[in-house]
Formats: sequence, structure tokens, C-alpha cells
Amino acid sequence: MRYWLIKGTPRVYDLNDFVEKGENDDWRTAKPPKLWEPKDRVFLWSSSPRRELVALGTFLRVTGK
Repeated sequence: MRYWLIKGTPRVYDLNDFVEKGENDDWRTAKPPKLWEPKDRVFLWSSSPRRELVALGTFLRVTGK
């Protein structure tokens, strides 16, 4: 199991609006890490000015390209 940090800049993409406790959600990136595996842990971090951990989740799968 690996641990990953996903950073969101609040003025561009507010992670606080994205996260709902106990819910599965899709997240998209143009370049997903090649080493992602199911059950890896994911930390969602909100950068400046907030600088806070928003959520901790579990990576489920890559769904497409």
C-alpha cells in the first residue's frame, strides 16, 4: 500500500466542496501516477491560504484515459 498526497488550490479547485464523508467520488487528472493501485491511501490537501488536510480516502481504481 502506498500513500499519495493530492493538493488542491482553493481559488482554483476547492476540495472542501468536493469531499463528502462516506461517499465514493470520481477525481480526474491528466497524468495519473503509474504506480497507483487499489487500496492505496490518498490525502487531500488544501494549499495556501488554508493549508489544511481536507480528507483521507482510499484509491479504488483508474476508470479510463
